[in-house]
Amino acid sequence: PKHAAKVETASEPKKGKEEEPIISKKVTEDEVKKENKLLLILGSIFTGIVVLVTAICVILPRVTDVDNVKVPETSGMEELKAEELLIEEGLRVNSELKKIPSDTIEEGKVVKTDPASGRTVKEGTEVTIYVSSGANALTLEDYTNRNYIEVKAILESTYNISVKVETKEVDNPSDYKASMIIGQSPSAGEKVLEGGTLILYIPNVEDVYPDFTTGDFSLAEIQDFAKKYNLQLNIKQLPTDEFPAGTILGQSRQPNSRIASGASFTITIAQEPLNEGEIPEGEGE
Repeated sequence: PKHAAKVETASEPKKGKEEEPIISKKVTEDEVKKENKLLLILGSIFTGIVVLVTAICVILPRVTDVDNVKVPETSGMEELKAEELLIEEGLRVNSELKKIPSDTIEEGKVVKTDPASGRTVKEGTEVTIYVSSGANALTLEDYTNRNYIEVKAILESTYNISVKVETKEVDNPSDYKASMIIGQSPSAGEKVLEGGTLILYIPNVEDVYPDFTTGDFSLAEIQDFAKKYNLQLNIKQLPTDEFPAGTILGQSRQPNSRIASGASFTITIAQEPLNEGEIPEGEGE
C-alpha cells in the first residue's frame, strides 16, 4: 500500500528576545526634556519667592518704618493749645471732644488724653482729648426740722454723698423729736462734691422715750429701739376704723421720760375693725 505522503511542515522559528522599538527611546528622551523644563520652572519660582520674602523682611520695614513719639502732657491746658501741641508732636487729634466732671480741673480745660500723657506711640496715632465739665457737686438744702433717716437715705443713694449723724446737747429735750435734724455742716446753699461728706446734727435725747405717736416711727423702728435699750416691748392691737391699720395710737411710757434698761413698755397699734363674733388678737380663753 502506498504510504501517505509525509507532509513536512516547516517548523516555526523560535522566538527570540524582541528588540525595543526605537519609538520607546524617543518618548523617554522627550519626558526627560519635559522634566528638566519643569525643574527649571520650579527653580525660578522658588528663587522668586526667596527674593519676595527678602524684600518683605528687609526692604519693606525700612520703607514703612514710623518714628515713635511720646504723648505730651496737656492737663490743665486750653483745648486749642493742647490740640496744637499734639499736632506739633506728629499726632492726630480726634475731632470728637469728650467731657468729664473733674473736681480739680477748671471747666473747659483739658483733664486727660487717650492715650495718656507719657505713653510712647507711633507717629500719626489718633489722640482723644477729655475736657472738664466742672465739678459734679450738689447744692445743699436746709435740712433742719426734717427726719434725718429720710434725708440720709436720699443723699447717700441718689447723690453718692457720705452722711454722718452726730448728736448735740439741747436745753429742753422734751421740745425735740429724736429723729429731728437741728443743724448741718456744710450749711444750706454750700456745695458738696460727689463722694463728699455732710454732717447732720440731731438732739441728744436717745436716753429718753420719744413720742412714738407722731407718725415718724414705724413698728420696725420701735422694735429696733426696744432692742437697742434692752427693753421688753408689748404690742396691743386696737380695732378701729378711725385710723389706718398700723398707726401708733399710744404708748405706756411718757415721751421724754428716762429709759431704764430691762424695763417694759407697751404701744397700742390701730387694727382693722373686727367682724361680728371675732375675738381681738391676744384676748380670749
